[in-house]
Amino acid sequence: TMFIYKDIRLPLPTYSFQLNNLNKISFFDRVTNNITLRHSYSGRKSLVWTGNKDNLKSTKFDWGFSPFAGINIAWKGGINSSVSMTRKNSLTIDRTGAEAKTVSSTFTASTSYNLSSGFKIPFPFGLFGDKRIDNTVNFTMDINKTSSATFGKLPKEDEFQLRSSRSSLSITPRMTYTFTSKVTGGFNFKYQINENNRNGKDVTTDFGLSVRIRIAG
Repeated sequence: TMFIYKDIRLPLPTYSFQLNNLNKISFFDRVTNNITLRHSYSGRKSLVWTGNKDNLKSTKFDWGFSPFAGINIAWKGGINSSVSMTRKNSLTIDRTGAEAKTVSSTFTASTSYNLSSGFKIPFPFGLFGDKRIDNTVNFTMDINKTSSATFGKLPKEDEFQLRSSRSSLSITPRMTYTFTSKVTGGFNFKYQINENNRNGKDVTTDFGLSVRIRIAG
């Protein structure tokens, strides 16, 4: 595989590693149950021929970090969080020497919390005993940011020229509620920004609310 940065082309093998139990470092063990760190790199070279191998049409390099950095945290108290950053690249060189390059990156963050509780409903004079009602609330928050850009360079050009670019950002909180096994509900809200170099910026929002009641036993 090949790692390419500007005019530097460096052979680099595919690798990955993961570090667990980082919560044991310093004061992290006071507030977390576990911390995991992930990192990986991969690359590939592809050749395209026309007719036979003596007639090379194009050469393509793909390389990137997926993730460049990924962190999972299990907090004390039942909260779970994760953050991940990736970066991917591709470079295609055709038989004329023209080059096309794509660069993309993503950032994702998520937090979730689950709370289970219950309460008792007392009946007067102990007619039916105390009825316990169990309920569960789950809350999640997701943040996603992506960006990509395509560049091109002709054989006689010294620098890459921007062909297209786009980016998006979305923030999505969700909550689900289970009130006994027969009544469930929830809501979700999504705020999203899309932008590209041709049409500019577009902002959308979406809201949803649901209630489900199971009548059959």
